[in-house]
Parts: sequence; structure tokens; C-alpha cells
Amino acid sequence: MKSISDIKSLFPIVAEGIELHLFSKEDITPAYLGWLNDKQLMRFSNQQYRSHTLQSCEDYLATFTESENLFISIIETKTMATIGTMTAYNYSMHSTSDIGILLGANDFSGRGFGSLAWETLVDFLFNEAGVRKVFAGTLSCNVAMINIMEHSGMIEDGRFTDHELVNGYPCDVINYYKIN
Repeated sequence: MKSISDIKSLFPIVAEGIELHLFSKEDITPAYLGWLNDKQLMRFSNQQYRSHTLQSCEDYLATFTESENLFISIIETKTMATIGTMTAYNYSMHSTSDIGILLGANDFSGRGFGSLAWETLVDFLFNEAGVRKVFAGTLSCNVAMINIMEHSGMIEDGRFTDHELVNGYPCDVINYYKIN
């Protein structure tokens, strides 16, 4: 796996219809705070249990500064709108990366941007960063996320039964992986 400075120097990552940028303080906008504080949008995320402020977002962003992890903005190139974020928690000693995605802009949902961003990041981590394995988890009731992971060729790798509550009902956490 390449060094984090080498990996970060390769941004932005451009794909047809989107660009992936390293998240910056300028990305902490009222719209971004609105996504994070939208309980319905965050219903599959533990973000729903937090109250997000400019300061809490700046504090979170700061955790990426001196780490080997990536915090990424997803930009739709036609309008240059920020439509979501991604994370890659990298474990260089194992050459693995735990990835996640949040799509916040409802105007862009259901149009394939999530899959495109996911596959773009996976390809980047494999082909440019030298990662040998990516992995992720999602709730069994989050059908859109399951579709994104399976569409990208990820394979189910077990589950935690009745692990988290969604609207008061137990839901499994399903883990997926893909090896380079």
C-alpha cells in the first residue's frame, strides 16, 4: 500500500459524471449539516444519534489530517454540486480499507451516482493506492447499499444478527469484501 501522502496527492479522482475530492473545511456547508441532522436520511447510520454542528464537523475532519484515512467529497460534475461523502479507513499494515458512503443530496438519489462513486473509489484503492482488500458493512434493511456493494462485485462475508435497531426493530449488519 502506498503512503498516505502519495495517495492524497492523486486527488481529485475524475470519473464520468463525478469527481472525488478530499473533504475540506469549505465542504462543511449548511447543506452538509442539514444532511447529517436529517433523521430520515440518516436512518441507517449511527449519525442519527448525534447532533452535528460546524464545530463537531471540523473536529471530525481534523481526525483525518494526520491519519492514513481518507474523507472524500462526491461532486456531481454537471452542476458541481456536492452530493455526498465517502470514507476510507486504511490499514496499511494489512493493506486493507474499510469504506463507507453517505449520499445526502436527494435531487441526485436513484441516478446511479452512489454506485459510480463506490466503484470509482474501489478501483482507485486497488489500482492507485495498492490496497489488496476493501470491506464494508451495511444494515440488511438498507437495500440500496446492498445493491451498490453487490453491483460492485463485493461478496457477503458474514453478518451480525439483530445487531442494530432501526425504528425500534432489530436489523442484521451484513459485511462485504472484495479482494484486488
